[in-house]
Amino acid sequence: MEKATTATRIAFFIAGFAITTWSPLVPFVKDRLALGEGALGVFLMFPGCGSLLGMPAGSVLANRYGCGNPVAICVLFICLSLPVLNYTPSYWVAAVTLLVFGAAALMA
Repeated sequence: MEKATTATRIAFFIAGFAITTWSPLVPFVKDRLALGEGALGVFLMFPGCGSLLGMPAGSVLANRYGCGNPVAICVLFICLSLPVLNYTPSYWVAAVTLLVFGAAALMA
């Protein structure tokens, strides 16, 4: 199998695995941050907003540097953002981390 194909499969696996890891933890984060239903809805909007903000950045980075390095950096951001999401006691730190998580998951 070609190296690029293997690297693409690994990047998609890591992004998918991170999203499926984050999804069941939402109720625990909701309880830890003491979020109401409305605040949780706004909170869960941040990954989508990060994805929308990451689209133009992803195309610029891919045009300038190729796909390999930006994807590797995004996979690193995905892996680093999960522990922050799980352990942060602050709503705003978690919100910014979700923005980064959404943008990185889109670009990976």
